[in-house]
Amino acid sequence: LTLNDIEVLDALAVRGTARAAAEHLGISIGAVERLKRGIYTKLGAHSLAHAVAIAHGQDLHSGYEPSSGPAGSPAP
Repeated sequence: LTLNDIEVLDALAVRGTARAAAEHLGISIGAVERLKRGIYTKLGAHSLAHAVAIAHGQDLHSGYEPSSGPAGSPAP
């Protein structure tokens, strides 16, 4: 995955929706959706939870966990 892919996947995992991820990242919802589809294809994932699990298993995340904020800080 590219750095952009990882950032989008992390934002989706933490924020929960494409709209919230887009607002957080400062990009359009369409861009988040396109990147999400590409992430699923690259990872062979069928859902966000599956993509996060694969990425986490391959250590392809930037310090976010679905239940926390950046680098272990509390979720927003």
